[in-house]
Amino acid sequence: MQDLIRAIKAHIAKGDKAADKAEQHYIAAGQHLKTLKAEHTGSWTEWEALLRNRVGIGKSRASELMAIADGTKTLAEVRADTAERNRRLRHDGEIPVDVLAHVAKDLGISWEEAYPLITRDDDRTFRYRVPGTENFPFRDEDGRWMLRCPDCGNAHPAPCDCGGPFLLTRTIVREPQTKAITTSMV
Repeated sequence: MQDLIRAIKAHIAKGDKAADKAEQHYIAAGQHLKTLKAEHTGSWTEWEALLRNRVGIGKSRASELMAIADGTKTLAEVRADTAERNRRLRHDGEIPVDVLAHVAKDLGISWEEAYPLITRDDDRTFRYRVPGTENFPFRDEDGRWMLRCPDCGNAHPAPCDCGGPFLLTRTIVREPQTKAITTSMV
């Protein structure tokens, strides 16, 4: 498996650098990915983690490379689809591309999946929800349904007075001049 992962990463890197032979490298990477996927015996979540942690790509990129390898899509079609997605995201203008990319990378998801999680506080500050951290209701001693607010830590029968979202959020402060993004947990 380690040899396959090394080969996949090498072909992706070469494809990113070599414009004239990019498609050949992406085809090779896609073929190796298909082999790796066929040999993978774990769950879909484990496959995604393998891609993200060991190969360094997301499931969408892996699918694109495998589609190029089996001839379902050409490199030009994949690039056109990506350009259209990016154009739509930039055209919306509500969430800057660098913020969107930062959140997607932090959560290990695609830009499309990240976009609805982000809200704008002001020109520099954005918040995003971390999927899978939602609070679930529980019953207190009196039998009432309660939620624990992640912001203040207290249990409340209704949304918290502190305005807590009942799920983990992170705050991003964007400094456009320095192109720096800092993240803090809320």
